[in-house]
Amino acid sequence: MSRQLHFVSLVIMTLISLPVNGQMVGTLNTQFGGQGGTISLPSSEEQSPTILRTLPQGGFYSAQSNLELSSGIAEVRRFTAEGYPDLTFGEGGIREIALEGMVYDIQVDPDSNLYLCGFVQRGRNKDVWVLKLQKDGRTAPDFGIQGVVTLTMQEEDVAQQIRVLERGSLLIAGTTYSPSLLERDIFLIKLDSKGRMDLRFGKRGSSIVDISKDDRLEEMKLCEDGRILLAGNARPDRLSRYCVIR
Repeated sequence: MSRQLHFVSLVIMTLISLPVNGQMVGTLNTQFGGQGGTISLPSSEEQSPTILRTLPQGGFYSAQSNLELSSGIAEVRRFTAEGYPDLTFGEGGIREIALEGMVYDIQVDPDSNLYLCGFVQRGRNKDVWVLKLQKDGRTAPDFGIQGVVTLTMQEEDVAQQIRVLERGSLLIAGTTYSPSLLERDIFLIKLDSKGRMDLRFGKRGSSIVDISKDDRLEEMKLCEDGRILLAGNARPDRLSRYCVIR
């Protein structure tokens, strides 16, 4: 699974760019934010790693989750190309999301809509969680239930990677774990643009990759020929081994 880091105090985002008005290569772009950086105050001292996704016009999104699940808050921020909060998004450039869980990945479609994936905690179980936000920060009313899709496969299901496909469909990859069976597998789910399972994909919209009793996803890439490349770890014996699946 993804490594977790704890960020304390300030979240600092900086951009290093090619020369601007005579600046040297590899130096901070002083036209970005405050002399090359922008600083945001988190709502909690324990935050997940920051996820960044750029926009075609030069702006970008950032997302974090509160590692204290009981607080139930994730945050998405949108910045302009100049490194300042985009006030057309959410409230003052920030969109708080009620989530007792964690965001693992975000992606942007050509219309600047934002998709987030991760898990939501339901008692002892974890369910796949997908959220679609419009470019102004509001949830997309035509996606899932009020912009949210949750799915259950086994006791612990975590969506770790999300990709936007043609016509707004989504491909989601993650890891599913059954404590009762002591088995962990990699899964793939395809949703249509409305957040419904694409029944033409895999077995009624999902596919399980079972190599060993302990398979863990790390990365997903889409090949130009339409095939899916997955990388992670498998444990066919006592040793954890790197694996690539297509």
